[in-house]
Amino acid sequence: MNTFLSLVLIGIVFGGLIYYWVKARVMGIYWVYIVFVILAWPIGALIGIYWALEDLSVYYRGKPLIKSEDKDSKYSLKD
Repeated sequence: MNTFLSLVLIGIVFGGLIYYWVKARVMGIYWVYIVFVILAWPIGALIGIYWALEDLSVYYRGKPLIKSEDKDSKYSLKD
């Protein structure tokens, strides 16, 4: 059982790193920052996992995980 949980955790960490790398490339982040965060793999894995959960939440629920205050809403172009 410990081996299975270890494999799941390793898969989640590598999945987070791969998701970070792909999404960072799509967003146009400078490659030096991508390499730095992947070398500091716990940070990259956490960011990647957060981005994946955020994208899933927006896709399925239509709203982000963490609601943020939109202070510029009065300057919206929708009006």
